[in-house]
Amino acid sequence: MIQLEHVMFAPANNQNSAPILDNISLTIKAGETCILSGASGSGKSTLLAIIGGLTRPCSGLVLINQAAISKMPDYHASRLRQQTIGFIFQQFNLFDELTVLENIRTALVPVKDTTGAEQRINRYLELVSLSHKKNAFGKDLSGGEKQRCAIVRSLVNSPTLLLADEPTANLDRANSILIIELLQWLSKQGVTLLIATHDPLFASLMPDATVLHIEQGKLR
Repeated sequence: MIQLEHVMFAPANNQNSAPILDNISLTIKAGETCILSGASGSGKSTLLAIIGGLTRPCSGLVLINQAAISKMPDYHASRLRQQTIGFIFQQFNLFDELTVLENIRTALVPVKDTTGAEQRINRYLELVSLSHKKNAFGKDLSGGEKQRCAIVRSLVNSPTLLLADEPTANLDRANSILIIELLQWLSKQGVTLLIATHDPLFASLMPDATVLHIEQGKLR
């Protein structure tokens, strides 16, 4: 599902500094759940962005289902993301003046076939206990509610790969467990999961997950 070969990344404006990612090579199988751990600034978010084709590596190769997303023109990389990848970002990236439903539906804008989308939205809203807020505006949501809305939006297109950057960072324990249970359910459906997190709940509730540790831009 995911293959990285000797991936390097350093800030373009400071090539003399230590690289953010230093010669990263890894393989993640389809359906596998991986937890990416490491201190803030270790390169977790950058690695997720490069795997998802949002950032290009300085060198090396990134393959998603044997397609070289790191070498694709932006249009083709965007199409691959739309068809294959879901993102949960640290920032919610919601529109304050849109309702929860409208924010979630923005993920459907570039999609031609939306068959079953409304059923999926309603199901996921129930799973994250947000159905009662579907007509609330983004500006009126709490941080935890915004995070749960963003998570539902990431799932609308039925991705086969989900990249999650600190998905429980803004949630209390009860809602964190709820989200982890949702991710466990997705894993059972065959979705490949790569989760960057500091939350110890993941290790305790997902004991079968592969743990990858990144330190100073290197996998340890």
